Amino acid sequence: MGLVSCLSLVPVQNMAREFSYHKQNKIVVLIPPSKDDIFMSFYPLNPYDYDLSDSVYNMEESRFLKYFGDSLVIDLFMRGLKESLDYYNIRLLIPDSKDLILQHNEKAYFYSVAQMEILEYIDTVEIKSDSVYIKIPGEKYAYVYTTSELANMKFSDTVEKIDELDTLPNVREFSRRNVVANTWLEYTELENPERPTQVLFSMQYTSDLFDGYFMIEYPRIEVKFVSQEYMIYINDVIELIYYLGYKNGEYIADYIFNLYLEERLGEENLKYYYRYDPDISRARRVDDDRFIIIDP
Repeated sequence: MGLVSCLSLVPVQNMAREFSYHKQNKIVVLIPPSKDDIFMSFYPLNPYDYDLSDSVYNMEESRFLKYFGDSLVIDLFMRGLKESLDYYNIRLLIPDSKDLILQHNEKAYFYSVAQMEILEYIDTVEIKSDSVYIKIPGEKYAYVYTTSELANMKFSDTVEKIDELDTLPNVREFSRRNVVANTWLEYTELENPERPTQVLFSMQYTSDLFDGYFMIEYPRIEVKFVSQEYMIYINDVIELIYYLGYKNGEYIADYIFNLYLEERLGEENLKYYYRYDPDISRARRVDDDRFIIIDP
């Protein structure tokens, strides 16, 4: 890191320590999603690759989402969000809460969960390799060769070449299950009514994972694919929705911290987006792991 960059971080780190001192006065007032704000869908194809907006698919054909009701989704999301804000020592209040009485030194930030979307869909993933493992009896390890190297090798006095290498199937396709969870939050700054409502988007996802390799068990001249499959289960989807709430709490804390920096340093002096670390009362730059701000 250059000297100029280090110097530019000095006021930010000073503000991080100041933010740490005053963070107990930060309150998030959040309107949770209602059942009407929850949208769950199943698709046998990737909706990001095909226009399926007019298609209707039976939720009973899904592997996971058919077991999730709106109340469970809301509960998992809110539990994760609250635990995250607790970590940042930011108090969470719900609008109908009896505790919604602010002290003179407290500042509230108003959010609402405008929409949540949970998608389960199936797509195809390819594993491609230009290498082959050769397993020789009696040898502890397999040898790895590219297909071009194997095509020119003589394996024995009776096997001059492997005919299959001319048309080696170096691609395998797998049907993959994916679950994507999206949220759209709205942030309203009551103290600055001229500032438009900010729409804040975030996404988390999980999916089956496939790995593998091509192998020839010499002296059998037969190419086979050895696959390693890591499938997602319903507990992974439960954790995904909880984690979506937790990351939203983290992103809210980031957003509040950057508003704090903007107020103290001026928007024109804030070149980057920062994350506040409550354990060491310091800030660090973040690029992608944050809310995506959508123009209203």
